[in-house]
Amino acid sequence: MSRYVRAALALLLLTAVAVGCSDDGDGSGEGATPSTLDPDEVSRLVDGHLTTDVSGAVEFSFDRDVPLRVVTINAPDVSALTFFNVGIEQFQQVDGEGAFRIAVDLAGSYDGPGEYEIPAASGAVTTPSVDPENPDPNAAVSGLSKPLLTWSPDGDPTQNPDAARTAQLFDRALESCQLRIGPAGESGDLRCPKVANAAGDEVSITMEWERSNA
Repeated sequence: MSRYVRAALALLLLTAVAVGCSDDGDGSGEGATPSTLDPDEVSRLVDGHLTTDVSGAVEFSFDRDVPLRVVTINAPDVSALTFFNVGIEQFQQVDGEGAFRIAVDLAGSYDGPGEYEIPAASGAVTTPSVDPENPDPNAAVSGLSKPLLTWSPDGDPTQNPDAARTAQLFDRALESCQLRIGPAGESGDLRCPKVANAAGDEVSITMEWERSNA
């Protein structure tokens, strides 16, 4: 499992503890069960096929069999938190020297197969906060839903330290994204018309994935 996925799960679990995700609902934390969510049980690597089209400040297409990491948390008897993530862990080379990694997070509203909307980001990304009058862990983390595209024009940054200095992360949805999730999260598609990086460069992202038949 990638360090990113582990970090995302850790943040979700810590948020649940902070709001006292408990069986008795008194916010005391007694009976809280988020610590029982083992990352290795909610996350799985499957043989998949990924189709991605990116245009704008960065332009490339990808259509290939590739391992997919799928993370699903939707077990009310274990944790009030819900979370979905799908993407590739290893950078993939595209035509030329560039490489990319892509994923999508749906935090706080995952309820199995269906259609979802990732709202446009409003303002700077902040640490999840908790309303003391409504200690809902899903409300606290819902703002963490986002597309995640890392583009490295100089190749795989995990293999080339120089490439790491020029890698760009596009993760700020300037317009809402449409997300469709299939059974077990092993198929679906993401359509984001406008996603920006820290410098304000914009791309359009289309991502489709499915479990391969192999």
